[in-house]
Amino acid sequence: MMAIVLIPSIVFATAVIAVGLRLVEENRQNRAWAELILRVAPHAVDFSEAMLQERRFAMARVAHPELGPDELTAQRLRVDAAGTALLEAASSLSELTTGAFDESAHQLRDTVRRLGAVRARTDSGTPTVDEVYRAYSLLTATGTIAVEALVPRAPDVDSTIALTTTATLLRTADAISAVHALVAAAGAETSLDRAGLQAFASRVGAYHADLDSLAHKDDPTIRQRLVQLTSSPQWRQLVEFENAVVARGAAPTPTDLTSDTYRSDRDDPTRPLPTDPVAAQQILGLMVNGLLTLWRTNFVGVQQRVTDIADNAVRTSALTVLAALIIAAVTFVLTSWLASGIIRRLRRLQLHTLAVADTELPAIMARISAGEAIDLTSALPLSDFGDDEIGQLAEAFDTAQRAAVSAAMAEARTRGAVNAIFLNLAHRSQAMANRQLEVLDAAEAHEEDPDKMELLFKLDHLATRERRNAENLIILGGERPGRQWRYPVPLGDVVQGAITESKDYTRVSLNRFPDVSVNGDVIADIIHLLAELVENATHFSSTTAPVTVSGGLVEGGAVVEVADRGRGLSRQELNRINRILDSAPDFGIMHLSSDARMGLIVVSILVGRNEIKVRLTESDHGGVTAIVFLPLTLLDDRSPSEPVGAGGARPLLR
Repeated sequence: MMAIVLIPSIVFATAVIAVGLRLVEENRQNRAWAELILRVAPHAVDFSEAMLQERRFAMARVAHPELGPDELTAQRLRVDAAGTALLEAASSLSELTTGAFDESAHQLRDTVRRLGAVRARTDSGTPTVDEVYRAYSLLTATGTIAVEALVPRAPDVDSTIALTTTATLLRTADAISAVHALVAAAGAETSLDRAGLQAFASRVGAYHADLDSLAHKDDPTIRQRLVQLTSSPQWRQLVEFENAVVARGAAPTPTDLTSDTYRSDRDDPTRPLPTDPVAAQQILGLMVNGLLTLWRTNFVGVQQRVTDIADNAVRTSALTVLAALIIAAVTFVLTSWLASGIIRRLRRLQLHTLAVADTELPAIMARISAGEAIDLTSALPLSDFGDDEIGQLAEAFDTAQRAAVSAAMAEARTRGAVNAIFLNLAHRSQAMANRQLEVLDAAEAHEEDPDKMELLFKLDHLATRERRNAENLIILGGERPGRQWRYPVPLGDVVQGAITESKDYTRVSLNRFPDVSVNGDVIADIIHLLAELVENATHFSSTTAPVTVSGGLVEGGAVVEVADRGRGLSRQELNRINRILDSAPDFGIMHLSSDARMGLIVVSILVGRNEIKVRLTESDHGGVTAIVFLPLTLLDDRSPSEPVGAGGARPLLR
């Protein structure tokens, strides 16, 4: 029962610990991810900002070769330093979450690799502004792609939205920076060709759409910052400037000037701009810096949010695991207490049932065997173990015990009735045998014919044996034989009387016995016991083999030995018979019918009744020797008081 309680508790606690450790480990990884993002973010910002600046300087250098290379060269050094730092940080990010940022890191390395080719082509002076613009725009888009790669790794929905916002901010900053670069490449006249004007209009439309999208975000910081940017006079000047540039149209090419379809009223590059291009570049630079600052701030906010979420999740997971373990412990203690109560009740029921089975029931059975009337209510009171399943089990035990006692009482009544009939028949047979012996004694007293006298002696012997058989039945029925002696009788006479009651008494030789007497109240039992042993010895040995009966004194009493030269018994059979002689079996009609050696059972009953000890051993001549030990409590060393017969011989006991 304790195992039934313990196993689910251990399984539950193990599952809770496993889940808790898993949650703690995931949250720990999220926190490490957030910390690494915080380390990567500055490098990403520096690299993106440096790339945007290099694009602007490179386009201006291609559009105006007269400009010196100093600013472009210095900017390239800053880009290289920022790229190296970003690559190292990206490698750390890939190690934290294996495979998650491999593609982004590959794109970043590819960007750095292609940057060298773009620079070499720019320095050669062969590309156009549009070609430089397109080459650098492909490189600057890598930053946005890298930020977007972080979105699937966000720990919750809000962090995902915030990372998406940072990607939009970076994309918007890239678009505004591209407009800035196109304006710088156009120069003071801000005269764009068709490709440049198309790129200008596309980027202006893109960042205006992104700003409008960002203005509708739920983040109040972003909304407030964008309101500040879009409500300033500089913003209005920038919008007017952008609209004017688009309205002026593209600068005509030589082919356009000679073409019949060219309409100067549609494209007028000489139309004046509302804002000076240099001032517009300053405003665009401020917008780029403002968006990059906002992007950096938002990125740090995402990191802080993820860190807080991870910390809270770790604490929550730890508290959840602790609470679950406490609940498991309380549940285990409670169930153990309940199980212990049930176990205590079951053990009490076990002890109660064993006490009834080992003590009370045997005592009741002994009283039933003694013929005593039993009141079941007082002898077997009902046990009180409650009304639950244990109480019902105890009630079932009580019912079974009462049923067993009731069956024993019914059997005892039946056996008592059978035993009464049994004893009645035995007493009748004993009375008839005694009457026959009296008649034969009378006939022997008046008969002088030797032949008839011999016949009368044979009839007398048969009647004696018949009387012993009747006494066997009386002993088996639990009563004593009817013969009794008032005075002690010499042991030799008692043994001789026992021999005369056996069938082949003529084969039995009697050795000298010590001068000791047997108390009168046990003489009948000892005669009967020895007669059965002598009968067995003559029955299980050859008709020509002698049977010897001898005796002597030993410490604590006297010993009578009955030895035959029969076929003997196996060691197992000797042990079985000795066990019967040591403890008389519960005798019944069925046992009597199944055991042919009824005399041994009679002997065992007489042994138990008089504290006599009988043991069968192997004889020196191959047969069996029955050793009978008579304790001093059954002997008397006084001279016998009964009268002697003619010629000084003592009368033969019958």
